[in-house]
Amino acid sequence: MQDGLITECPECQTRFNVSEGQLQLANGKVRCGACLRVFDARAQQIGASEAGSPEPVLDSPVVASGTSDDTFSIETETPVGIGTPPPAETPLPGPEAAPRPAPAVQQWAPPPQPHPVPPEPSRPPQETTPEPSAEPPAPVRLMPSLSLNELHAEPLQLEREPEPASPAAILGWGLGCLLALVLLAAQLSWFNRLDWARQDQLAGFYEILCHQVQCNIPPRRDIAQIHNLQLVVRAHPEYQDALSVHLLLENDAGFEQPFPAIDLSFADIRGRTVASRRLEPADYLDPDLNPLRMDRSQPYQVNLEILDPGRRAVSYEVQLAPARL
Repeated sequence: MQDGLITECPECQTRFNVSEGQLQLANGKVRCGACLRVFDARAQQIGASEAGSPEPVLDSPVVASGTSDDTFSIETETPVGIGTPPPAETPLPGPEAAPRPAPAVQQWAPPPQPHPVPPEPSRPPQETTPEPSAEPPAPVRLMPSLSLNELHAEPLQLEREPEPASPAAILGWGLGCLLALVLLAAQLSWFNRLDWARQDQLAGFYEILCHQVQCNIPPRRDIAQIHNLQLVVRAHPEYQDALSVHLLLENDAGFEQPFPAIDLSFADIRGRTVASRRLEPADYLDPDLNPLRMDRSQPYQVNLEILDPGRRAVSYEVQLAPARL
């Protein structure tokens, strides 16, 4: 027997002869070559009394590859013996039966010497716990029942590739957008007609529009463009204490506008107003003329007959003002 100890596998009861050098390589942990069980050789050491039992012992173990730094694995090609030896055969009694010799221990060729796996110097030795032969089934965990109101699923987001638009759809959308723009412009023109009709750029458009749809817009007027070209005041040739006034009005604006109102005033020698009067277009125009249409660049002669303000009136003045429509 070699120097060392005899150990027995706790799983298959195979015995091995392990030297002290082999025990120091993996802190006494070895692996059975028959069942691959890892166990502590010192803990499973066979005493001197048990070592003398008829069970065979492997004299020279062979080494296998180790899986960790703390485990030294040894195995044999075929174990020399197992823990429970087979029962001996009992010969039948007979006159010619001779006693059979006891079977000798089966001898095996010595396996190669073990080659231990050197442990990594940076890693400390770790304790290897025995692997259980079979793990117990995990207990079934019952989940509490949930109602439909407690289930919250995230909504699915489906992406759909847009289909190419057909020419008819593009044309329809274009006409719809154009119609919407026309309606918007018409609404703006209608609701702002009172202000926009006074502008020179839009006045002609509104005149044509209101002539077709019978809408009322205030006429354009620019009193500063109506000028008095002539003013003559003299005694009335037929009536005493009366005066005859002659004016020549002309519209220099680029558009037609209503006739103006005429403010005639008399003043004394100190410039104080002695008498005054405002004449509306209906007071001085011929009934055949439209008071709202004073043609441009067309002179109009106005003749007025008024009472004589007296001798105090030594001067007179005529001013044009917007007429009441």
